[in-house]
Amino acid sequence: MKKIYLIIAFNLMFCTLQAQMVINFRLPAAAGSDCYFVFEKGLRRDTVVQSSFDSQGGAQILLPQEYATHRGVAKLLLPGNKNQMVNMILNGEKGVLVATSEESADKNDFTFTNSPENTALQNFFKRQNELLQQYSALGNSGLSDNSLMVLDSKRRQIEQEYEKLSAEINSTPLYAGKIMQMIRYLTFTGSSLKKANKEVTENLRDFLVNKLDFNDLYVSGFWGLTLDKWYENSIALSDSLFVADARTMLERTSNMEVNRTLSQTIINELSKYSQREYLLPAIFSDIKYSAIGQSAPALFDGSDSIVPKSALILFYETGCGNCHDELHNLIEQYNLLKNKAIRVITVAADKNKDDFANTAAGFPWSDKLCDFKGFEGKNFTNYGVFGTPTFIWVDKNGIVQGRYARLKEFLNIDQ
Repeated sequence: MKKIYLIIAFNLMFCTLQAQMVINFRLPAAAGSDCYFVFEKGLRRDTVVQSSFDSQGGAQILLPQEYATHRGVAKLLLPGNKNQMVNMILNGEKGVLVATSEESADKNDFTFTNSPENTALQNFFKRQNELLQQYSALGNSGLSDNSLMVLDSKRRQIEQEYEKLSAEINSTPLYAGKIMQMIRYLTFTGSSLKKANKEVTENLRDFLVNKLDFNDLYVSGFWGLTLDKWYENSIALSDSLFVADARTMLERTSNMEVNRTLSQTIINELSKYSQREYLLPAIFSDIKYSAIGQSAPALFDGSDSIVPKSALILFYETGCGNCHDELHNLIEQYNLLKNKAIRVITVAADKNKDDFANTAAGFPWSDKLCDFKGFEGKNFTNYGVFGTPTFIWVDKNGIVQGRYARLKEFLNIDQ
């Protein structure tokens, strides 16, 4: 009977390991270092595994079972300032090995084994760069008629190869194709080499507003960069078109978590330095938010309330990597803020009392608020906060003067 129990236990353990995803790394340059395996989700960064490299640069990442079907970009980071070591797509692939290319002197030139996603991404990127370089190198100054004909033929050939590559990128079921589309948006690279800049601009705008799946963007690691670029590219648009684009993006995003983060990002973009914040009521006709120049709502702490004045309010969530980074920065800068008579108030989106208590225990300030209702809590809804971390700056008269995603943005303004 004992043997039967042992066999059953072994089988259960084996099945559990099979359900988990194992990723092996062979990176000699990282020998002896600790590492963090993280996923970025919108504006937040979640550390899912902490591990170490052995003396030969080998490491094995065993992901929690709930990530066995996760699709998105993962990052392997080193400690300290958490420099990025490896960027890779995760999409349920088994037996993946990431190693430094033996043929290259570049320690950041990686090879991926048993990973069609990452191999495809590297292939797409390499082919695109080669075609762009070839196209850029073509010139026609001082050439004879025959040479010009040869040059035109070569140009048409490269244009056709580039459009063929674009068709592959746009039609592949791999997530690598989605990443390439995002990279093209960020680098102002169109799907055709024959289009003028104006046409490329309009096509890229159409891609972001009408075609990009924001669920894909949410787990790509490009969320902040892409929405920053969207705002920069949209400044020249009329107010009515800008509002229409923003509403279209929100209406196409049905996932509540992603929609909430997109809403917060749009609010942050329009609230920077009071630029175009006047458009927020037209975009968000059904929500409240604390607009710059308006009185800050009271903050509720159980049966008590706080009327913030000369206050920096941080809305955060335990488990959010970027939140913990900003909390660390806030703790480091607390004495500076205190000496400037700036009151620090933190408001948590936690629903678990132990999570909140354990995180808040290390704060040197006294105003630590949480109603354990998450983003649906009164403080979050009154301030129109849908994503964390979010800083709100309220001046000595109780007027909201700024919204920021990073403490350094506030400190630059404050200085």
